[in-house]
Order: sequence, then C-alpha cells, then structure tokens
Amino acid sequence: MANQTPAPSHRLRGRALVSTVIAFAGVATALGLSACTGITTGSSSVTDTRAAAAAGVEGEWSPVPDSPLSARRETAGAWLDGAFFIFGGTDSETCVDYPQCYMEQAQSLTDGARFDPQSQEWTAIADAPGPVGDWNTVVADDVFYILAVDWSTEGPDSSFLRYNPVDDQWTELPAPPTPYAWLRNAGDRVVAIGTSDEEGRATDSVFDPATDTWSALPADPVGSSFDREAVWTGDRLMLFANPRYPDFGVEGPYSVRVAALDGTLRDWSILPDTEMIGDYPVTVGERVVFPYRWEEANGVVDEWGGQLLHGGILDPTDLTVTPLPDEWMADPSGGSGGTLANTPGIAVVGDRLYTPEFGQLLEPVTGTVADIPRIPSDEQLYAPTVLANDDTIFVWGGVTNGVNVGSGHVLRVPSAD
Repeated sequence: MANQTPAPSHRLRGRALVSTVIAFAGVATALGLSACTGITTGSSSVTDTRAAAAAGVEGEWSPVPDSPLSARRETAGAWLDGAFFIFGGTDSETCVDYPQCYMEQAQSLTDGARFDPQSQEWTAIADAPGPVGDWNTVVADDVFYILAVDWSTEGPDSSFLRYNPVDDQWTELPAPPTPYAWLRNAGDRVVAIGTSDEEGRATDSVFDPATDTWSALPADPVGSSFDREAVWTGDRLMLFANPRYPDFGVEGPYSVRVAALDGTLRDWSILPDTEMIGDYPVTVGERVVFPYRWEEANGVVDEWGGQLLHGGILDPTDLTVTPLPDEWMADPSGGSGGTLANTPGIAVVGDRLYTPEFGQLLEPVTGTVADIPRIPSDEQLYAPTVLANDDTIFVWGGVTNGVNVGSGHVLRVPSAD
C-alpha cells in the first residue's frame, strides 16, 4: 500500500480517490511492475479457522454466483437499494509500460450489474453513457453519483453522472465548478469540496437534484489550505484542511484545522485545531477516523517542537483525538490481508472500519481491532472492488497472476456486541 501523500497540487493525480479501494501503487504491483509486498496464503482451511478464531468471526467467505459481467478490474461500486452494484472498469490486458498504458486502458467499460446478497442473484443494469471506473463516487438519498476526470486533456474535462436504481437509468449532469473536488454526501445532498486553495480559492458547491444545478457554498473560515476534505456527521458538514506550508506565510504547527457548516449549508463556524496530522477522514458511527499512519511511530515531533499524532480517531462532539491502535494496519500478512495484499482503501461496515489490505476491522469507540478471515485462495488478489453494508463485506473482480478476475466472495460480519 502506498502510504505516502503526494505533493498537494497533484493529490488527485497521484492516488486513487478515497471512495474506491484501488490505488495506482496497488495496480502497478498487480501488473508485475514492482516487488510484491504481500504474503501468499497457505492452506485455506487452516488459515480460515485460525483467523476466524482470532477475530471471533463466525462463518467463512462464500463465493458468489457467476455474474453477467466479463472479468475486469478497477470498477466503481456501491451499496444501494438493497444490493451491491458494480459499474464499468476495464477488462483490457495488463500492461508493462506503466503508467502510460495503464492510463490509456483504464476505465474502458460501460456495463454493470447488481448483486442481491439475500437472493444470491445477479441482474444486469443499464449501460452508462460513457466509460466509468474507480473514480470519485458518492451515494446520496439511495442514488449513485460519479465524477469522472479526464487527465489527458488541458482542462481537465469532467463528467458528472447519476444512476438511479429504481428506474435503472443514467443521467448526464453538469459537472461541479471545481474539477479537482471530492464528492461527499451531506445527508441526502451531494456536495463537491475543492481539494486545495494552492491554485486559487477553491469553490465548494452543493448539487440540487430537483433542478440538476450546482450552487456555491459559503467560503469557509479556515483560510488558505490544501488537502481539504469533508465528512457529514449527522447534523453538520465538517471540513478538515491543512494550512499552506510555512514558505507561504503560515505560522504554527502543521496540524489539521477544522470548521463546521451547519445542516442548512449556510453558516460556517471555526473550530479548534486538532493536535493531529492526517487526511482521508471517514465517518464511522459516532467517530471520524483518519485511518492512515504515515510513519512507523504514532507520534511525530513537528518543526515547532510540538507533539502531533499521525492519524487518529476524532470525537466530533468535543474534537478530542485518540491514537490509532498500535495493531491497526501493522501487519499485511494477517487476516484477509494475506489474500488481498496491495488492496489499499477502506470500507465502512456498520459502525466499524475494514481495511482489506491488512484484513482488520476497527471499532473506533473502543479502539478494538479484530482480524477478518482470509478469502479461501492460494493466490493473491490485487485491485478488487471492496464494498460493504452494515453486516456484509463484498469483494469482486481484480487481478490474479496478471489475469483479470470475474468472480467474487461475500463475508457476513456479526455485530461487535
């Protein structure tokens, strides 16, 4: 897993979007372009029993029936309308001239399908109006949205699509004002949060599905910043951002700054800074988790002499931050990480957070970490789509030994209580 943050101006180019579970580094490894850092699984029966006992997880991964889709990788996916959806991706042959051929081949497909974990049935869905893949996606009001950015153009060009599972219909929509933006839900609304102020003040906006138009949100009070991200915490939108580097005139510790936009999306309030360095936040139950620890030590002494956490678990009610557990993302050979090595990303499973690369579940309120059983395979699976609902993890597609995969597995995860 590439636990490195690229230069802020190129953050979206250097790493896949957080709503997906695939990163270029993982794909490069899958295509045989770098040394394999994962551990190949051994006997599946022995491994499954060991991992299940360690985690207290009953049951095993179950293979899903054959889908109507071809073998592929780098798909988009979502849980909505009571089913797991797979959208697009690429079924092109793996390449060796990375990254050029990867960029040319990626996201070449328009078809998709839904899988009902209760009936174990697949159903083909309508084709998208253009290729879709592991891009910037969000679900709001049980409708799927995707923002695709074409990096090969000067613009860059952006396309914004909506898929409604009720009528099985795609709609092409106006793109948000800022192409380098994260899609996030704010309750039943979609907001686009600009990633950086480094090339001019970012324009945040909210989408109105009744009129299919974007409206600008009020300017935030954080000031000039980069690595801007936002999460919805039930009644407000919380913005997290890093102040621009000291070379640009910012003084003080390089810690995450926080502001909150009320539920009407009209009024901002500035909140105290955190004592943490972190990004890619995700709401998990009653907490906001910054899941990645960029260095081996959980703490780091910044250049001003203060002690800051690398990653952490934030309580949005009082902004207290607790460290990530020491065992979190510590050993990629454990749990399902033995099979899903080099599968960066995270998935929310009810009130817990799943890391497929390390095969772990994090319960952020208690700080407990549990292992997930390995997928019963003697081969490593790279760059699959990993989705989850409140109690089920779904893994589909990817690459094994340089060959695209058209199969998948599900695992029922019992409650932590």
